[in-house]
Amino acid sequence: IPATYAALRARTLCAISMHLWYDGEPERRLALADQALALARKAGDGETASIALLTKRHALYGPADLSERIRLASQALRGAERCRNQSQRCLILTWRAVDLLEAGDLCAAQRDVDTFERIATAEHLTRFRGFPARWRALCSTIAGRLDEAERHVADGAARMRSSDDPNAEAFAGLQLAALRLEQGRIDEMEALRRAAEPWLAKFRERVRSVRAALAVL
Repeated sequence: IPATYAALRARTLCAISMHLWYDGEPERRLALADQALALARKAGDGETASIALLTKRHALYGPADLSERIRLASQALRGAERCRNQSQRCLILTWRAVDLLEAGDLCAAQRDVDTFERIATAEHLTRFRGFPARWRALCSTIAGRLDEAERHVADGAARMRSSDDPNAEAFAGLQLAALRLEQGRIDEMEALRRAAEPWLAKFRERVRSVRAALAVL
């Protein structure tokens, strides 16, 4: 891609960095995100800069970088708001909510989810249809309301299927596995693992969180 197409080069670097999340190479994915951010800012492209900030947030997906992830997501959100990119706002809000929850600030996380839900509903953003139900499943699991959580997992999966989201079964399987662990239904966790094998096998060697989950099982 010619250097004169700075914004396009930046978005391409973001895409490569995101792909490397599933393929190891944490140092390279962070370097690519930094390059993308520098290019986007040089080009004066606020929307691409917002994408690059979120990409850098993903590249820093580790417990030691939690406060930096929240800062980057907040900065990306302000950029998306200035550009009035509602889909990008929603995407950033979902990730910042996760980070805020990890930081123990459930109230702030819930505010982000409520804002997300208002925007997604008003703008008819069907790609995000399953997220509110998945979030409710997560919160119900944390609170120990496990029967309620299971209903939300099923609702989230149904909503994702209705929008042809290819991740519907994977997301539902992961949340159900967390539920089964809390319920002590270990035999059913093993059944979920076998059902997930077609997509799980691709990630078990390179994604540490997958290896951790399998170690728990």
